[in-house]
Amino acid sequence: MSEPPQSTEHAHRMIRSAQPTERFVAHRFENLTHLIAAVEGALVGDDPALDSAAEAVASARLEATMLELVADCSDVPSAQATSLCATGLVHLAQIRVDEAAGDSATTHEVSAARDAFTSCMADQAATPSIRCTAAANLAWLAARDDPSKVDTYFDMAEQILTDSRKNTFDNLTRIRRERAKWASDRSDPVTALDCYERNIAELERQLASTVSINRAARLVRDFQTDYGEAVFLALSLGRPERALELAEAAKARAFVHGLQLHGDGEVNSDWLRARRDRIEEQLHAVGARARDLPEVERKAAEHRVEVLILQLAETEERLLAERQKVSSTSRGMCTAADIAALAPPDGVIVSYFWTPGRLAIFVVDRSGLVGTPVVTDVPLDEGPDDSHFPDVLVRLVFNVRMTLGLRGDFRALDQLQRSLDLHMDIFWPDGFLRGLHDLLIAPVKEFLAGHDTVVVLPHAYLRGLPFHALIDDAGGALVDQHALSYSPSAAVLAMCRARPRTDLTAVFAAGTREFFDGPATAAQEAEIVAATFGQASASATLTDFQRNATKASIVHLACHHDYTNLITAHQGLALEDGTLSPRQIVTTSLNANLVTLSACATAMADMNPFNASEMAGLLAAFMKAGVPLVAATLWPLSDRVATLMMKTFYERIRAGATPANAVQAAQRAIKEVPRFAHPYFWAPLTLWGDATR
Repeated sequence: MSEPPQSTEHAHRMIRSAQPTERFVAHRFENLTHLIAAVEGALVGDDPALDSAAEAVASARLEATMLELVADCSDVPSAQATSLCATGLVHLAQIRVDEAAGDSATTHEVSAARDAFTSCMADQAATPSIRCTAAANLAWLAARDDPSKVDTYFDMAEQILTDSRKNTFDNLTRIRRERAKWASDRSDPVTALDCYERNIAELERQLASTVSINRAARLVRDFQTDYGEAVFLALSLGRPERALELAEAAKARAFVHGLQLHGDGEVNSDWLRARRDRIEEQLHAVGARARDLPEVERKAAEHRVEVLILQLAETEERLLAERQKVSSTSRGMCTAADIAALAPPDGVIVSYFWTPGRLAIFVVDRSGLVGTPVVTDVPLDEGPDDSHFPDVLVRLVFNVRMTLGLRGDFRALDQLQRSLDLHMDIFWPDGFLRGLHDLLIAPVKEFLAGHDTVVVLPHAYLRGLPFHALIDDAGGALVDQHALSYSPSAAVLAMCRARPRTDLTAVFAAGTREFFDGPATAAQEAEIVAATFGQASASATLTDFQRNATKASIVHLACHHDYTNLITAHQGLALEDGTLSPRQIVTTSLNANLVTLSACATAMADMNPFNASEMAGLLAAFMKAGVPLVAATLWPLSDRVATLMMKTFYERIRAGATPANAVQAAQRAIKEVPRFAHPYFWAPLTLWGDATR
């Protein structure tokens, strides 16, 4: 309204002259729901912000009044029902504020809310979404004084959406989450688990019609709550195998979906290539001027950059979909029996599943689950109010990475402390590694005893953790007892296991020379790797890679990792004549059994910013290109140890060892040299995929 109305009649005249539409009504109701969400947010925790909640209720009441005026004097069919639903929501919000303040809800507020929602349900002009919202809130009211009717109202809400068959996905999943919460509150885990599992099944149906991995990643991210709650509910019900299946289904789900995609004939279109070029031009233009803009405009520019990156990612995935190699046995969810079959003959699989404040650990061998899965309540983080760490586990992981990074960044001080035989805590992550061992390994240590090989299936922030460097009470690292390898999920491991292997007939080993700004020992490292197999090293150029790497059973690249570019698709491995990007990798037909990326942080670059469990970088690119095993680094690989580590690694492989045992031997060879005992030197190299064949 351009001016405050002087009376109800004045307001009616202004509304009639404006001629409100269905879109206007929907927009006002959306604003109201945001305000109601603000009320809920203000009341969360032990110290609710009652003043903020009261202000949000007052603003929501104004929105409800506007909708009521529109309903009284306009011809918008859905206005009356929307107004009734809005009124009911405001009454509910007031009830919540009163109860948070220690006051009991008044009979008037409860009765008014129930009447509003009931009338809304009866209005056939109401949209399915509005009627569904009314039914769900009637269920909430029934929980207060007539719990027997709660399920009836939730059934009605689901039926309304099912009958409408239009735009029901978000609303259906929301209603089921509310129903699951109600069931959990009344100690009915069976119903709660059923609701979450039906949501997960709905997600699978959505993924089946999704051709963009970027959209798939966003879908999966929005369902992490469903996966998390389902895992721990299944455990509480004594269904550990089902909990394991759900935990593994949640990991790298969008990446697995991408491996299953087939091209539809449009992916190589000129239109998509032109679209990619336009987006890249806009990204460069916005990024170039963003730093010089005032704060408000800079934030808007940053948001624009995020949108453009999402659009570019979707375009890239459509362009590359047809070229991705897909295993005929790939699927999103592995059964507990499938996972057991993936365990190495002489070892176990350890699967981790984390949600803030909770951790589940599953140990699996060839016969199935070993013992009872361990569930741990992780202490919440006690950092400052603006801390980004939800619990102690995530903070410990961050501290390990920070400490290792400092070791590499301050090499002069590193030299000084080694010369003076000092042990400066800021450079040593021992305490953090012990704390993580207590949380992640000690609870299942008895299940690992006697097993040579351990395959770790990490989750979320644990993806960047060197499990092999965790330290026990006696001061020994996990690598001293076990050979470790990693996989983003059981489904990814199954795909890698199903891929065919070639004989060790050709090796492509290339190192960028110092003349081309390569690492100091890269060229020498490549020569030693090639010589291990009786061959000569290759030139570290894009041309040689595209021509000869496709014929090799082992590909070894020693170079720098360029991850400074704003555009993810332009990041990659810095070779002598350009950057080998994920885009180029995926479109190269590789037949290698093993690819080794001897460069800085080539595994960490794979963390997806939208979902820490997903894959988005070099590991993903090589796996999409058909490679079953990738050796990559969690942080920079020191020039002082790279050559010795790779020499030992490949000599063991040539002698017939599994890659997992070979990398263990290489890590221990470096670790046993006193001046390289720090994990910064010996622990960065990790194996991702099928490392036990």
